[in-house]
Amino acid sequence: MNEDDIAALGLKEKDKITLRSDTGEMRNLDVVAFDLPRGNIAAYYPEANVLVGQTVDQRSRTPAFKSVPVSVEAQVVIGSTG
Repeated sequence: MNEDDIAALGLKEKDKITLRSDTGEMRNLDVVAFDLPRGNIAAYYPEANVLVGQTVDQRSRTPAFKSVPVSVEAQVVIGSTG
């Protein structure tokens, strides 16, 4: 994630998050800052395939895998290990 987006969401590196799209979710992910434009998130494939729908663009016949809107949710930690 972009470092400014991380701060704007009240997160810090190594916090656990869930990514959600209209088609699925990925849980228990670590926040990591990368040199990305604000408003963008990078994720690895094939793990991130769960976030991508099965529809294709009618004209190009390509899937929407390069532009998938997601929400970012902080995971709540209950209790303490220290």
